[in-house]
Amino acid sequence: MDYIRSPADAGNTEAETFSPWTTRVDPVRTRPFGVEELHNVYFEPDGWPGKGDVVALLIPECELHVTWVAADGVPVPIVFRPGKDRSVGYWIRQVCKNATADRAFVIFSCDTAEQAQRAAKRAAKLLPNHRRMSLERMFGAASRSRGKLS
Repeated sequence: MDYIRSPADAGNTEAETFSPWTTRVDPVRTRPFGVEELHNVYFEPDGWPGKGDVVALLIPECELHVTWVAADGVPVPIVFRPGKDRSVGYWIRQVCKNATADRAFVIFSCDTAEQAQRAAKRAAKLLPNHRRMSLERMFGAASRSRGKLS
């Protein structure tokens, strides 16, 4: 389990509270794709209904995935592979900037728990209208929307 500063405390330098977050995706879900370890971090925009636009960043590859729902209801995915420009900090800032402007759901998909912890800490400061979502909520369709929680 990873421990990072709570997103609610992102602007409070005196906050000493830390919250536990699970980041490792169950290997049962990743092994069919030849991946033994994958760590995800999720941020949902305020009022997110459980589906909609998504911005995802693969770390350390800095591969960007953007998906939005077209007017006809069909998802439109775009993948951007940056080549040599692999500054993780730069790409995290771009993802957060776009997600804030578009009220998009954010995913950081990392190779290690340490990468996930660093991405979450940076993103929490750059996503003023988002809050972190637990890994466990993401895999249950009924629990993805905060409004559906009791």
